[in-house]
Amino acid sequence: MLKRITMICLVVAVGSLVAYGNPTPYTGTETGLIALYHLDEASANIGDTVADASPNGNDMTVSVANYGKVSGLFGNAVTGVSNGRIQIAGASAGDFKVPEVTIETWVSFTQDQLNNLVGTMPMVNRGYGTAYANFTYSLIMYDSGTAGEPLVRIMWADTTGSGSYTEKKYAFTADTWYHIGTTVTLNSGSNYTGRIWITEAGVETAVYQTGATASLNYTMNQSTRPVNLFQIDSNIDTDYFPGTMDEVAIFDYAKDASEFTTLVPEPTTLCLVGLGGFISLLRRRRR
Repeated sequence: MLKRITMICLVVAVGSLVAYGNPTPYTGTETGLIALYHLDEASANIGDTVADASPNGNDMTVSVANYGKVSGLFGNAVTGVSNGRIQIAGASAGDFKVPEVTIETWVSFTQDQLNNLVGTMPMVNRGYGTAYANFTYSLIMYDSGTAGEPLVRIMWADTTGSGSYTEKKYAFTADTWYHIGTTVTLNSGSNYTGRIWITEAGVETAVYQTGATASLNYTMNQSTRPVNLFQIDSNIDTDYFPGTMDEVAIFDYAKDASEFTTLVPEPTTLCLVGLGGFISLLRRRRR
């Protein structure tokens, strides 16, 4: 009987530890969710639908099909190559007109991709390009000049051609998944701050970067601007995200630190109880 109880405690502890450090995908029912793209579709042909898993029905369409489908963190994922884009047209993008925003995605790179990160690498963009007058907000990477260490940047802009950004230079490891969370926060009036969190899958600590605060006539009222994944309408042959993305989530508010630092779950109480019971019973058996 004692042996059986010991084994039960061990199973409980180990089973609980399996969940520790393993990220889970969003369900589509999260508060404030505008759109959630699992990117699990099997094909990537022009005209194919990329489903929104939120209740809002913000499905995207493959507008340029030159990208690849690969195995991802939660299922299928998408690897970008030149001239490949997924888009929701501006006339259908009204839900993305919000006073604050959070953009999240999981990314991974092969070693060859890390060695060749060059130029402008759009990931999630609401607008027509990288000029401040042409977009609202954008999660983007830039070549920092150091191999494997791109600049992760969240940008926001206004209709006068002014804008601002926060960026973080980060050394990525090949064949490793990272969660990138970015926010644009309204402080007061027309004063905004951009923030970035980068968390390695299975690692609890998030790298945090807060940067520019700017007073702008923020273009959240621009309801006719499209939302693009992987690349934008300008320079489509040269400006694209060459890595792999799995799960893109966009929220209508700016998340705080606690919502990013809890992405990787900590050991559960059940796990600790199981370990405690296992150790206690093991000591009794040795007496």
